[in-house]
Amino acid sequence: MTPVRGNSVSPGPVTRVVRTRRRKGAPDDLQSATASAAEKKKPYYDDRDRAALRLMTKLRVDWTQQEDSFLLLCRVASAFLCRNSGAGGGGGRQHMVSHTAIRDLLHQHFPESANKTSRACQRRINYMLKNQTTADNVALYLAEVQQDEKVRGEREREQK
Repeated sequence: MTPVRGNSVSPGPVTRVVRTRRRKGAPDDLQSATASAAEKKKPYYDDRDRAALRLMTKLRVDWTQQEDSFLLLCRVASAFLCRNSGAGGGGGRQHMVSHTAIRDLLHQHFPESANKTSRACQRRINYMLKNQTTADNVALYLAEVQQDEKVRGEREREQK
């Protein structure tokens, strides 16, 4: 039997309900899922970082040209002290100079930078090194330091 044209009722597209499998150890309900997100480890702030956070008036801080140059100079020094770190920050991510030490030096040389935390310094250095020109400049300054006779002579004396 053939259906008459115009009077036939064709079934619509077939939809399939697919259930996702639960993973082992997955939370049973929404409340426990949000509770586990709230239990994530908060970053550690020392006393100077907490003081800097109290001085912040915005979510992020503003950086001056002098502070940027100082941070890049610290990055060159860190790369010089740790030969495995890679010249422009693109290689290894090991740091010989901690970001808290960089923050302390920044506060010492620039009193107006008292609202910068060590994590803010770390973020700023990483952000600046994403610019290829800046990374190339850091690599160039590192090469100049490594070729400097006075610096190289002092380093060789320290290693003996």
